Amino acid sequence: MVGGDCNYQTTQGVVLIKSKTNNSCFVQFTPKVVDYDIELTCKDKVKVGKSYLAILKKARHGSCTPVMLSLLNEVE
Repeated sequence: MVGGDCNYQTTQGVVLIKSKTNNSCFVQFTPKVVDYDIELTCKDKVKVGKSYLAILKKARHGSCTPVMLSLLNEVE
């Protein structure tokens, strides 16, 4: 169950868009904070094979959403 007192570890990094179907993307986050690809809702402008600056929040304790990821902008 999600909710309650949460504590997150915040990491800035880069995501690589590995695949996209409609508005759902699977991405790889670097530095490697989790051992799996992350699924997220993405906008039409997001392109497969591109890298984007991102912030990942990983739950450290509490009954929380395990991982939250926010894309910031494309890496030039």
